Amino acid sequence: MLEGKQSGERPVKPIQHANHIRYFLAKRKMDDLFMRWLSLPQTDETIKKLLGDLASRKEITITAPTPFFIAPRLTHHVATIQMSPQTPPRSPNEFVSEKPNRRSVDEKSPGHDSPKPPEEIAAPKTQKAPPQPIQVNVPQLFIPSVRQANSDLTPEQQKQINELFPSDTINAKDFEAVVSGFCGIPKFLSQMLFSKLETRGMITKSSFLQFWRSEFAARNPRERTFWALKKKTANEIDSDDFKPVMKILLTSHPGLEFLANTPEFQERYSETVVYRIFFAVDTNDDGRISQREFLNSNLFDALMHVDREEDINKVRNYFSYEHFYVLYCKFWELDTDHDFLISKDDFSRYAGYTLSKKVLDRIFSQAPRKFRSKVEGKMSYEDFVWYLLCEEDKMTNRAIDYWFRVLDLDENGIVTGFELEYFYEEQKQRLEYLNHESVLYEDVLCQMSDIFKPEKEIMFRVEHFRRQRTLAPIFFNIFTNLNKFVAYEQRDPFMLKNEATEFPDYSDWDKFAQNEYSRLAMEEENPDNQFELE
Repeated sequence: MLEGKQSGERPVKPIQHANHIRYFLAKRKMDDLFMRWLSLPQTDETIKKLLGDLASRKEITITAPTPFFIAPRLTHHVATIQMSPQTPPRSPNEFVSEKPNRRSVDEKSPGHDSPKPPEEIAAPKTQKAPPQPIQVNVPQLFIPSVRQANSDLTPEQQKQINELFPSDTINAKDFEAVVSGFCGIPKFLSQMLFSKLETRGMITKSSFLQFWRSEFAARNPRERTFWALKKKTANEIDSDDFKPVMKILLTSHPGLEFLANTPEFQERYSETVVYRIFFAVDTNDDGRISQREFLNSNLFDALMHVDREEDINKVRNYFSYEHFYVLYCKFWELDTDHDFLISKDDFSRYAGYTLSKKVLDRIFSQAPRKFRSKVEGKMSYEDFVWYLLCEEDKMTNRAIDYWFRVLDLDENGIVTGFELEYFYEEQKQRLEYLNHESVLYEDVLCQMSDIFKPEKEIMFRVEHFRRQRTLAPIFFNIFTNLNKFVAYEQRDPFMLKNEATEFPDYSDWDKFAQNEYSRLAMEEENPDNQFELE
């Protein structure tokens, strides 16, 4: 055990063992609270009074503890101590339950009771009937699956149906125009709907109209897309529901034709797209996308964009092949033995050992997110995709939650100055080792407090970073990422302004993926100059 310095001085900083982080944080907090208590005027007066009583050998009277702190088994003497005015009142139910067994101190036993005359018998007190619960009929705010819509086609819709169904039946190719033109959903979903409605390879007008009235007429295009993606008996979308969609895209989209002869990369690309979708849309991280999550996301817009755009790389949300290329190559660089798993040592080499050891410990203790890897102590490709998306764009809600959980050592939803100092100590040591001018921790903490303005002193919550999401990367990089911390200290404001004006609609992830793809492409074209480029 470590001992602090003499009274009045700051306690010695504890040895940093990962297994005792919470103990040291709690000890620091208790020491701080104890010193604050000693500095109070009331405490000083109480201690002086007690010391004076001891010196004069007076009897010291200490107020008895409240019944809340007394053990259940009490003697009669302790139980009759008068409750102080500050004691909270007991539950009314508790008093009622004790009335039948309550006896006064001088009550005689039943065997020696003498009958009392009628005039001495007090009239029984009338007991009030217990209050009856008030029943209030609150109307139900939302009743699912009862929204009614006019199933009759408008004249315009009837005309459109007649044009799309020149005869009573159509094939799968013609059904694409019905799905995209009449239903308003991506046409690559037509194959999935066709398989549900077709009879001998054809769809009749009557069967489609029946399906339209029962399933699609009361829904808007976004809800129809959700219905088409999910299983018929399910209420949510899971990852398996995207497999037929990705298979259709890989075989039909012109921007993915070059992958036709590489099935392995087709599979990796499909996995990466699904990982990115669930990263952004599945807010509960439970592997399922509800209708509310789907409607509140931009997934429908991305699907429609893929349906219209021939260049897959222009669809930066989820489907860009260049983004997949960056994710896969960054993973492949770290996976030296190519077993599709990354160890802690492998992961530490990311971006030139930019993460501190304490951050590595937190990530591999699975504090920010439980690994999906089936091998203990190893990070899977899905885990790495989540990390990289959080690392390179710290403005999203998902990334803010991820890095907040890294810093929240005691997992109480609050990041305190003790926890931030724990991470900054290593950052400061690494700066001094690299001959960089280090910044005092007190100055950093003061600056961060001025930026995020926590309601309580040095107590940061997730809401503070979501309100100032454009500044959240600065906070997290200072305590976790050395390279980005140094880049922030040496930043060029004019270059940052030019980047913002050149790519106004690009996120931090989009900018990172664009730069990395250019670098990787140059390395592939000029393998001899790889080290010079780095």
